Amino acid sequence: MEVMYDNLILGNGNEGLFSTDPRKSNVNNNTLVISSSGGGKTRSVMEPNILYSYNRSMVVTMTKRRLINQYSLVLKKRGYDVKLMDLVHPESSDVGYDPMLHVMTDSDLTMLSQNIISCTGDNAEKDRYWQNSGASLFRAFAKLAIHKFGRRVRMKDVQYLIRFIDEEHSDYEDEGTNNIRVSEYCPKEDFERLKKVDPRMYEDWQQYYANADGTRNNIRCIMQTALNTLFTDGLQVMMNKASQIDFKDLARQKTVLFILTSPVNPALHPFANLVLGTMFKELFEYGEEFPDGQLPVPLMVFCDDFATGGRIPGFQYHISIFREKGISVMMLVQSLSQLSFMYGKDAASTIIDNTDNVVYLGGNDPDTAREIGRRNNKPEDEVLTLPVGREYLFRRGQKPLELQRYQIYEDPMYQQLFNEKGMLKRNVSSLRCK
Repeated sequence: MEVMYDNLILGNGNEGLFSTDPRKSNVNNNTLVISSSGGGKTRSVMEPNILYSYNRSMVVTMTKRRLINQYSLVLKKRGYDVKLMDLVHPESSDVGYDPMLHVMTDSDLTMLSQNIISCTGDNAEKDRYWQNSGASLFRAFAKLAIHKFGRRVRMKDVQYLIRFIDEEHSDYEDEGTNNIRVSEYCPKEDFERLKKVDPRMYEDWQQYYANADGTRNNIRCIMQTALNTLFTDGLQVMMNKASQIDFKDLARQKTVLFILTSPVNPALHPFANLVLGTMFKELFEYGEEFPDGQLPVPLMVFCDDFATGGRIPGFQYHISIFREKGISVMMLVQSLSQLSFMYGKDAASTIIDNTDNVVYLGGNDPDTAREIGRRNNKPEDEVLTLPVGREYLFRRGQKPLELQRYQIYEDPMYQQLFNEKGMLKRNVSSLRCK
């Protein structure tokens, strides 16, 4: 079956409209949208591309419930399977995500262990020892849980075992009563028992256990802080849902996955990033099953507040092969400085190098203005005073353009769907999350 492609809307008029069909374009469809907070990134760029999606699958991370309420019914009528992963109210999610259910190999477990730490920690070189040690300790307990509970182990099982990390013996003498007490569980004894069955797991455990008490405490704190930050009590509800996300569905049929986070609770963003990191890995591997290496259904990922909620694990490596798999990403940031601060200078440069479309809607960051001016051959003050409603559009292979922003509220389809006869107001109640 021939793959159908939607357009990429980056500005008003034909000059801002591009095909996403790789046969018609020699550039990738990755897009960086830059504007200060409240500058219209969602309204002028992200929302039009959701409105005019008919054939591609989408993953949309956002903090605006309005968009879910507004577009769910429209997309369902177009044949989309609409799924919601609600991190704000996890009980309202259609699907859950338990990262342990996506571990199929030892390499998967190693990647998950590293991602759990990197989603929440500082990856500076001076802390690399503690980061790696925390990841190795988690990997040891996750592998132990697989031995005890089977391959389909859940994260709650791993966390249950970690609760007993300080237990030295399954039975011991209570100094206060001289009675023999029995611990509910002692992981140390299981690690010893399985050391010949799984030498790598035992080595990970020994790398932790052989340290002095102070070092062990630091390693344990690194791991447990990451786990407590990522897997809050509320998110445990969503993680334990019977219906779990299958990322391959995004490539098998038209699907939109809304991932709702909070603008005032940044603790939810690392979990969303962990979801995306797992998704990219699994879809890359799934794409390899097809003769041309591409997913059957193109996928566009919209990342609102891309550089405010932590790093997507391995994103700077993933983005370089998005195009060959039929994946594209739209990243909304407040400034280039923000992107560099979150990902580091080198990783941010890699991300920009692999992004063939840049839309600048204005802002007050001098560093960003200087870079936009350099690319556009304009002085910094002219960039900083770009009139509201105008934009600079950069696309690899063509000269920079100054365009009118896309006016979503003036779009005839938008008006027909959401303004005529009060349709939007009438449908809000039916579109609200469960």
